[in-house]
Amino acid sequence: NIFHVYFTTETVKKISEKFLRENKHNNTDVNHDDDVTVNNTLLESWIIEDPEHDKSGMYGYKLPKGTWMVSYKINDDATWQRIKNGEIKGFSVAGNFIEKAVNKL
Repeated sequence: NIFHVYFTTETVKKISEKFLRENKHNNTDVNHDDDVTVNNTLLESWIIEDPEHDKSGMYGYKLPKGTWMVSYKINDDATWQRIKNGEIKGFSVAGNFIEKAVNKL
């Protein structure tokens, strides 16, 4: 199923804090496939406060305030090769971050 999800800046901050507080920092999956691994290493985590001066710009991103950024060391050689080959387009943190969903339609 395709979902269009929106989180407020405050919710993104709470999600990132919960992720780290509950020591989920090494939980990742590929393309949201729920095949969670803990083999990768979180190197950095930050919330963009000033889009014009954020370090994400040096990586080629132009993202809005409130975006949660992370960087990981991919420790699995096969997964890293798939990323370099362009086979993997989505890589994400994995976990249960919200307690409820609200339909705003």
